[in-house]
Amino acid sequence: MASIHQLDDLQCYQLGLNLAVEIDGVSRIYRSKDNYPLCNQIRRASISVPANIAEGFGRSTTKEFARFVEISRGSGYEVQTLLVLGHMLGYLSDDEFAPRRDTVSRTLGKLTAFHKYLRNSKAPYLP
Repeated sequence: MASIHQLDDLQCYQLGLNLAVEIDGVSRIYRSKDNYPLCNQIRRASISVPANIAEGFGRSTTKEFARFVEISRGSGYEVQTLLVLGHMLGYLSDDEFAPRRDTVSRTLGKLTAFHKYLRNSKAPYLP
């Protein structure tokens, strides 16, 4: 396994942080449309993306880290679904939706690749 000395070295973590910041902006749009449940759910899911990567990073084995990256990926798909739903319900215009959809796709791509890498890694994990 490649040496990862700091959590900040992980591209998927950085993308997850950026996603959470972007989604915070989207949640403000939802909130302004009086849709608290959707607003709350998408914020929680987006925060879970980098939070689970961080939690997995702090675990003691590669297998545990991979599991938390997998959970993070699931939260990313939840964000994607909630964005699509918000767009379908008319809370997000095409111009508001498209860049966020792209951010989610990039994040999910990195998470998927990193998860696969961790699952196939034979080296012990030492944060």
